[in-house]
Amino acid sequence: MNTLLELPTAWMACAIAVVSLGCAAQSNAAKATPNSNAVSGKAAEVTAPRGEDAKRKPFSGEIIFRRTAIPRGAAPLDWRDLGEQHYFISGPHWKLVDESGATTALYDPETHLIHYFKPETKIVDASTSDSPARFELLPETRVILGRKCKGVRWTTSESTTTGFYDPDLFVDAALYSTHHYGNWAETLALTHGALMLWSKVEVSRGDIVSEPVSIVLRDFDASFWAVPKTAISKTSSTTLGGLVSFSPAPARTTSQAATAISSNARPR
Repeated sequence: MNTLLELPTAWMACAIAVVSLGCAAQSNAAKATPNSNAVSGKAAEVTAPRGEDAKRKPFSGEIIFRRTAIPRGAAPLDWRDLGEQHYFISGPHWKLVDESGATTALYDPETHLIHYFKPETKIVDASTSDSPARFELLPETRVILGRKCKGVRWTTSESTTTGFYDPDLFVDAALYSTHHYGNWAETLALTHGALMLWSKVEVSRGDIVSEPVSIVLRDFDASFWAVPKTAISKTSSTTLGGLVSFSPAPARTTSQAATAISSNARPR
């Protein structure tokens, strides 16, 4: 099965006000449970702080998302559950792990390279912008996992992403000032480093919805961020095309997302 949201957004991670998604969002979140195989490093099993406590320092930890592919015009029965995605972020590092425990993407801040391992093995220069975006702040707010979140929307030539972020759940945006791929640096500059907690990415063939299951504080050993030896030599960022990202930061290309929506549609 194809995986989605390979970047941080995990802005690359995010929510939108669509009444038809309400029941499905609650259902998917209720079914999702953290997979211990997807977690390593030193963990503090406590809920991420809010309000004044959260403002003391940037977030370091894990956000688990549940993803759903919605083909254009499809009935709810034809929506596809894409499973969990574990998004880790701390300091200048981010990493994506699927529910099987396999690393799908990892950002190396020393080289400014994003290493993708699933569904394809690629390396992308994160300092190169793949597609300019137009941003707008939304007037509405949403309560997500008990957090009051603000809305933002950004549009590129290939996709429109609507997301909601908690200002108290943030990273140091300065550490990602050169991470232009997927408009990551620009998104964090707009949200003052806040991470998306719910998002909807709209592409030509349908939508990709990413919703949070849990937020956990974690500390990591340096080895957690090591690039696997299987990483290949650098390739041009243009091989991936436009990125569909959510803010916890990362995502997949628009063409891949569209293909996933089509191929993952429920058989008739």
